[in-house]
Amino acid sequence: MAQFSYMINKVPGLRFMADALELQSGPGRLHLLRQHLMTSADEIGFHLAKTDQLKQLMESATADTADNRQPTTSKPLKDGNPDEGIGRKQLIESLRHSLSEVHDITGTLNMLQTDLIPDDIGLFEIKRLALIIERVSYLLRELDCDVVAFDDVTEIITLLDPEKQRVPHFHIYDSYNQELAVLRRQYDALSKRSGTPEQEQEAEIVRLQCTEIEDRVREQLALQLKPFSDNLLKAIDSLAALDIWLAKALLAIRFGLSKPTIASPSGKEEGVKTIYHKLFNPAIEDALKAKGKKYQPVDIMLDDAPCLITGANMAGKTVLLKTVALSQYLFQYGFFVPARKAVIVPVDRIMTSL
Repeated sequence: MAQFSYMINKVPGLRFMADALELQSGPGRLHLLRQHLMTSADEIGFHLAKTDQLKQLMESATADTADNRQPTTSKPLKDGNPDEGIGRKQLIESLRHSLSEVHDITGTLNMLQTDLIPDDIGLFEIKRLALIIERVSYLLRELDCDVVAFDDVTEIITLLDPEKQRVPHFHIYDSYNQELAVLRRQYDALSKRSGTPEQEQEAEIVRLQCTEIEDRVREQLALQLKPFSDNLLKAIDSLAALDIWLAKALLAIRFGLSKPTIASPSGKEEGVKTIYHKLFNPAIEDALKAKGKKYQPVDIMLDDAPCLITGANMAGKTVLLKTVALSQYLFQYGFFVPARKAVIVPVDRIMTSL
């Protein structure tokens, strides 16, 4: 099936919609570009339901703000952690900010699965991801939102944060190995002397001993983290999906898109049709608004029989055809559609000739 990355430059208006998506993370953008056109009603319905859940959450949070009814959290939000008195709208913004910190570290996690030992940067990436998962999980609980769920990452954080600082920083801590702590203090003392060649050689020997122990600690951490690699890879996919659904929900609110009803594919149920009520083209409507003009939405019904559209030159026939095609693609990529109401039949292929 056609990937989004390919169709984005083939379908008039799809690039405009993609550019308007407020995706926060690299994995979110990558997953969207790799998405295939969905033909299963169940799969399309799953994505539409997730987007709708988040859209309703954001609309209710906005309504709370307008009515000065801000439900608050029960714990502090400083430096990315929860804070007393934070309302749902701020929690959603904090959630989006957390997603903006998600990086694609599949390479590092694949290293763990193949028994390669990550360096300190790789271990930092894993710790950082675990802290983000912990924060996102907390924010979703505070929002009473079950759109995605994550496995507990407490054990991962404990391994990589033995000093319980809860900050996105990593090095081989002294607490990992008592001998290492002693040798480091010894090396620091030797390094401060501007001593003889013999003293410099002694310092170098101690430094090499520290390096050897640090390598053993990394190896042990890699062995302990390996069982969690699959769950962390799944968590990246879940974070990317959450990012996409949030962006789609914001897009729906911004342009007034609606959740379509999914009709049974033609042939399975007699009289099934694709129906749009007040269908509009978002890109053209946006351009007209900038000029102080209004877009005239259109009602249209399509079934298995040919549908003939007639009208004067420059009346909007081609725009209507392009908009019907755009809406079908948006629908089958899991977006809401530009219409007041819509009932859409999923199809195996979409062909346009303009």
